[in-house]
Amino acid sequence: MKRRSFVVAAVVILAATLLLYPSVFAQSSRTAGTPYEGQNWAIGTPLLAEGGPALPESPGIVTINGTVLRTEPMKGVRDGLQMRVKTQQGQIWLVYLGPRWFVENQRIKFQPNDVVEVRGAKVLDQHGRIPIIASEVSKGDLSMILRNESNGLPSWECCVPRKARPQQDQY
Repeated sequence: MKRRSFVVAAVVILAATLLLYPSVFAQSSRTAGTPYEGQNWAIGTPLLAEGGPALPESPGIVTINGTVLRTEPMKGVRDGLQMRVKTQQGQIWLVYLGPRWFVENQRIKFQPNDVVEVRGAKVLDQHGRIPIIASEVSKGDLSMILRNESNGLPSWECCVPRKARPQQDQY
């Protein structure tokens, strides 16, 4: 009898928790969801969370060449990865890559001392830093495509607003 009462109580508590606090079980991610109007380049970066500057829909693309110092967790974005790259001129760049699950499941891997080419949008963040939001990172003969350079939409965002198409006959 006590066991049955315990099971019923547990089910009631679980049901109440699911109904009243669905966010408890949802995985919060700043990379998930519909792209913010005009902010595709900021998806998956701390810039959205910080209420960062409005980014142009198509910022200028820059290219840097350098050596990977390290990859590390991205502050302000759950499971995001960033990389620090040092150029031959000695300049150190902070490069926002994307979600760990996406970056780590690609054929290309980045280790300290790897020579890389980074393409992406150079932006000014809330702290006065100028990171690069990577659209592509190349190492040797391989390239990791992280974003569409024409609109900044991340490669890991699978669900985008549907485009209107002319009505066609249905068969």
